Amino acid sequence: MLKSAIKGRLLSKDEVIELLSIKQDDITMSLLHDLFAYRKNTNPRFAPNDFFYLEKGVLGNSERIKTTTGKYIFNLLVLYPNIIKHTGYFNRALDKGGIGKIQSDLGSLVLQSVLPTEEQAIFIDKMQWLAFGIAKFINASLTHEMLIAPEEVTKRKEELVEKHKEALEKGDLNTVNKIEKELIGLAKGIMQDVPDYQIYASGARGSFGNNYKNTSIMRGAIKNLADPSKVKVSTTSLDEGIPPEELPYYADLLTQASYQRAVGTQDGGYEGKKLGAAFQTIVLDDKGTNCGTKKFLKIILDGRYAKLFLYRYIKVGSQLVLLTPDNIDSYTNKVVELRSAIYCTGDQICNKCAGDLYYMMGIRNVGLLANRVGTSILNASLKAFHDMSLKMVDLDIDKYLD
Repeated sequence: MLKSAIKGRLLSKDEVIELLSIKQDDITMSLLHDLFAYRKNTNPRFAPNDFFYLEKGVLGNSERIKTTTGKYIFNLLVLYPNIIKHTGYFNRALDKGGIGKIQSDLGSLVLQSVLPTEEQAIFIDKMQWLAFGIAKFINASLTHEMLIAPEEVTKRKEELVEKHKEALEKGDLNTVNKIEKELIGLAKGIMQDVPDYQIYASGARGSFGNNYKNTSIMRGAIKNLADPSKVKVSTTSLDEGIPPEELPYYADLLTQASYQRAVGTQDGGYEGKKLGAAFQTIVLDDKGTNCGTKKFLKIILDGRYAKLFLYRYIKVGSQLVLLTPDNIDSYTNKVVELRSAIYCTGDQICNKCAGDLYYMMGIRNVGLLANRVGTSILNASLKAFHDMSLKMVDLDIDKYLD
């Protein structure tokens, strides 16, 4: 892929007419190959990031917008004709965040019975066909340029390692994290114009802060398997090679990663079984029930997690208000009084304390969902096999004390 394809080019008037003449039924893998694939002696007619201006109302857009050929094909194939009536033209980047947004919006439409579940199935089928079909000729491949750290990064690493030599020898995690954060930020700024950076930027696979860092910048902190309170700091990258004196620490990494997958997963499995046994008898009361409790859970409806409280009831004045996609923004980042199962006084959890979500999903035996905690632990152990980096997190204790 050429560097010029990253930012795209403005399509000519004739090219826009050609693109807009494509009908949904015209979109085959053969057509997509002709439009976007590099071949031995032939360049594609378009790049996914080539851009143009789509006039108002052409494909669910409420105004004239700047969009790209890739987004246009996505909207035409995947969202048209039924979903786009409700979502409008989707003009966000089709990365992990963008795809997550459209999936979330679609899920909400299905929950509210605005769209039938059949439309969700069609969406999934089209998404799978499009994404997996074009991957072989549109996705970037790792190149030498992406695997080798830029000279600026290497030079800055040498300066930081020398400056903090004593702290690194002591295994100071705070220092290690600060050095890694600076080097990762510097590398990102330099590498973002390299075509294969999209492997990381898309969010689909690989982590710049883990995979790229370990491969091209530095391995960082490694836990001592014999004494977990101690760490060894490796300032070399895999590209530079493993120093012979650090081989025992890398062996620890292999052991710890394998342990998480082979043994650590049993913790999550066991927790899931315990939770299932303990909560299996907890069920919801009938739709519309209200235990009448006078107690509420006072929380800040943090904007980062507000959607987790959709279809729950909050107290507004003397009334109970159901949080929906239409009104939740009015309460986001504010202190609200939430009805919660913690304070439910019914023999079974009433509708107002549980919220409407489980009823909308047809779930009454909510206690069985408690095993999701065990599943999360199990998945964390599986993921640890791929990422054994040590991280530090700043905690403000005042946020957890009332």
